[in-house]
Amino acid sequence: MGERMETGKSAFSTVFMPMVEGLFSSCGISHADIDLYICTSGPGSFTGLRIGVAATQAMAYASGRPAIGVSTLEALAWPLLGRENAIVCPVLDARNGRIYGEAILSGYAGGAVPAGLPAANVRIEAFIDQLTIIAGDRQLLFCGDAADACALLAASILGERSVPPPAHISLRAEWVGLSGLDSYGSGPADRYPPHLLLPVYLGRSQAERTTGIDASAWTAPGFTK
Repeated sequence: MGERMETGKSAFSTVFMPMVEGLFSSCGISHADIDLYICTSGPGSFTGLRIGVAATQAMAYASGRPAIGVSTLEALAWPLLGRENAIVCPVLDARNGRIYGEAILSGYAGGAVPAGLPAANVRIEAFIDQLTIIAGDRQLLFCGDAADACALLAASILGERSVPPPAHISLRAEWVGLSGLDSYGSGPADRYPPHLLLPVYLGRSQAERTTGIDASAWTAPGFTK
């Protein structure tokens, strides 16, 4: 098992594949040894998602392997989902006062499980307002790069006992893999051909907003969603 993380400011497009090759080399494996490719499919940086998804598709196509995309938010929440009677809140900075956020009920014991909040691109104040409505007596566990700001705002409403310090800020590849394996299960590999691996932006790119177009319905020639 191996894992590498890039925390510098180098362009993702220039460091990603060298990191992959370096990881393969240090683990003594090649592409032929990989049975399943898993990557985050979003939300997140538009450019980063496109690069990551395209690179994963290319490696999967070249080696004839299946490829799975997992939610960035759900992968962030993965190590916290065993907490008792808590609401796990993975949140990412979407800029301009907005976040990509989700609320996932964790370890709920007894009775009907109330609904969480689905993944959305939303203003931080609106997200926290919705959380305080469903919180009840459960703690709010924040994680992700917008966790500090969200926890501070939530604690000002619910109190510090209900909002402990954020669990973690960064996403680990291990959590992406475990989340993907859980989704993959034991079914046939042909359920996940690489062309079905598509990014999930939860918003429109700057180019779309500037030109007034919506590219969400676009598919590659010969493929259907």
